[in-house]
Amino acid sequence: MSEKFHIRSRADLPVYRSINNVATLMSLADKYGIDARALLSGSGIEMNDLEDPLKLITTVQELSFCRKVIHLVPVPWMGLEFGQHLHLSAKGKVGMAAICCETALDALKMMISYIDLLSSYFEYDIKIDGDIGYARMKELINLNDIRRFICEVEFVSLYTLVSLILEETAIFKEFRLAYPAPEYADKYKEVLHCPVLFDAPEHMIV
Repeated sequence: MSEKFHIRSRADLPVYRSINNVATLMSLADKYGIDARALLSGSGIEMNDLEDPLKLITTVQELSFCRKVIHLVPVPWMGLEFGQHLHLSAKGKVGMAAICCETALDALKMMISYIDLLSSYFEYDIKIDGDIGYARMKELINLNDIRRFICEVEFVSLYTLVSLILEETAIFKEFRLAYPAPEYADKYKEVLHCPVLFDAPEHMIV
């Protein structure tokens, strides 16, 4: 990347989002033998909804589902694992459009412009100058008890998308995360292929 630019995504959280994230996580949880109906219980999402890629659910419904996953799936680093499965095809039309972009920078601009369709919980503020860029990620709501899970899903998914677009693995210089290191902190570096610093003042990718 040689272009210099600054782009910021919307600073409000959409009420509705695609069901794709829930459908992908459901299939992942299934390999742990978790009953699908138990995961959907109380969310207002029906089993047949998972078969409709155009189905929209509310943010509240998705968060309710995520809480059930954390409670029922016996894997502390589930967020890291889930993020690796949210690749371009899991992002629907935006993911397909990203594949068709001429450059990685064009794909990045397009995804930030249509971030509502990516089911993000963050505002992105990205500055790039030549080969160096900084992406600051601000949480749009108080995620409370599922903060770390949502952050792991978001940041690993971002890494997965960008690494596929660039066809490289070592794409980031450093991750800085604004929460304490979990007991499985070493897995972050394995997944993100770069140093990861915890207890940072803000979420940032270099």
